[in-house]
Amino acid sequence: MLGYYIQTSVTGLVILSILLVNINKIKGERKFNDRIFTALVVSNASLLILEALLNFLNHNESTQSHVLLLAVVFLFYLCNPLPPALWALFVHSWILRGKAFTPGIVLAACIPFAFNTLLVISSLQTSYSFYLDETGLYHRGQGYLIL
Repeated sequence: MLGYYIQTSVTGLVILSILLVNINKIKGERKFNDRIFTALVVSNASLLILEALLNFLNHNESTQSHVLLLAVVFLFYLCNPLPPALWALFVHSWILRGKAFTPGIVLAACIPFAFNTLLVISSLQTSYSFYLDETGLYHRGQGYLIL
């Protein structure tokens, strides 16, 4: 089963790498939209790497990997709102064609981050979004769907 999860992350990384290589082939000045889209691709790739690490470490029984697993899960959950926020900013900038962001869209992109950060930090004590059991295995908490 571990192979399936790693394979899924690797497949996603290959697709995102192809996309990133083709984006970087574009000549000339890069527009703001292009930079946001590149950040979107990189953020998705980062989450895929964290997910692959999470799945690998979750099946590793060494004591050291449990501490690393907790750090990886924490970062994974903390960074999850980044791609949707970047997508919203990308679409907004595409529609406005390079004009400045309105305060409303920036606030709409930041509110989920603040809420998510509180949930993730509190999950270290409450196990609401995620937890590691006594054997060090990662599990989703009851509030997983909120994230």
